[in-house]
Amino acid sequence: MVRKKPHPEVTEADLVFPGARQAGHRSGLPIAGNALRHTFRSVAVTLKISEMLLHFLMGHALEGVSAKYTAELMVANSAALRKAQEQISREMFKLLGLKL
Repeated sequence: MVRKKPHPEVTEADLVFPGARQAGHRSGLPIAGNALRHTFRSVAVTLKISEMLLHFLMGHALEGVSAKYTAELMVANSAALRKAQEQISREMFKLLGLKL
């Protein structure tokens, strides 16, 4: 099988998804991956975002709550989820010295 010519930033030809390897490097953020998730959570806790909303924003399930009720809770709290995400994003931008 002949592959198309890879993007100039892709240096390894044997990757199944060659573009995925450089995504973190192109973001320009000082941290990536799990460290970024921990930072997101720390910022949310500092901003006093409720545990339920934080679980939803991080893609976690609520312990002891079925998926059906979790989905209903997410829809019922969609405005609060948006507001919480905006607060977290605003604070993250501020911490990184970026402008919205």
